[in-house]
Amino acid sequence: MDGLSLQYGVSKIAIRNFNNLVDDNIYYMKSLKIPNPSSTESYTAEYDPEELERLKKQEKLKTFEMMIDKEDKKAAKYYLEENDWDVSKAFKNYEAEIAFEKNYYAQAGKNGLLKKNK
Repeated sequence: MDGLSLQYGVSKIAIRNFNNLVDDNIYYMKSLKIPNPSSTESYTAEYDPEELERLKKQEKLKTFEMMIDKEDKKAAKYYLEENDWDVSKAFKNYEAEIAFEKNYYAQAGKNGLLKKNK
């Protein structure tokens, strides 16, 4: 329901009211009606700003996790938080740190600073 709400710009409450639902459980439904977000009818409702912010961060986290091809949500969340939830900046910093680590270990290996496991 969160994804539909963000995708169509309509609150979850409006979608529930428009479809006469009592909760967010929509998996059993064969179809779902999405109300027009610009409509002024009584079923529309405003987003709670905190809920909207939470949903936006959740979507950014999912996007960033796909970009870095990791399931480590703590690392993905860390990079986003450190970059004010700007996905582009977070990805650039992530790539820079990965490049630094690769270079560091390559140099350490060349200089014999890494021990080989036997």
